[in-house]
Amino acid sequence: MKLAEITTKWQGCEKCELYKTRGEDKVCIGKGSANPELLVVIPKPIFNTPDAPTPYEPGSAEHEMFKQITDKLKIDRQKIFMTTSVGCQPAKGDHISPKHTIACRPRIKDICLALNPKAVMLLGPESMFSWTGTNVAEKKMGLVEEDSQRKVIWTWDFSRYITLKSNNQEQASKMAKELFQHWKQISELL
Repeated sequence: MKLAEITTKWQGCEKCELYKTRGEDKVCIGKGSANPELLVVIPKPIFNTPDAPTPYEPGSAEHEMFKQITDKLKIDRQKIFMTTSVGCQPAKGDHISPKHTIACRPRIKDICLALNPKAVMLLGPESMFSWTGTNVAEKKMGLVEEDSQRKVIWTWDFSRYITLKSNNQEQASKMAKELFQHWKQISELL
């Protein structure tokens, strides 16, 4: 299956109530290379861009952090495809539930099969749950042994780090080190 076919297949998705929040918008399939080395899964899409839903809003703190870490580790962003654990943006203030991520698991698997990346980076517990379907409390961050086809690593998402940084510098510093280590691990696989 190609990305265009995946887009067509998932545009009318109503597998969970999140479809009601997208209005006229399309389901977020993702952005990036059609032949990526790395698939990055983040928790939720942004729908306030003019062309289509996107994983990160250009210029956002998360997008800037993504650029900084990939630049520092010399990860070629032209070889990355980014998608989201859910294809629709929750209403403002709402959280992504396990029911939402379970509904979107087949979409992510379709994307991964179509792109066949060398490695997958899961950012945040929602992305981990969407990939494995198992309780994330039972998993440690780092290498996930779920996929025999490629290496899969789970780490913090940038939004949580940015929020924590403004509230607790000590914990944020620890999180930043873990985040960097996991990204370094993924860079070594590429």
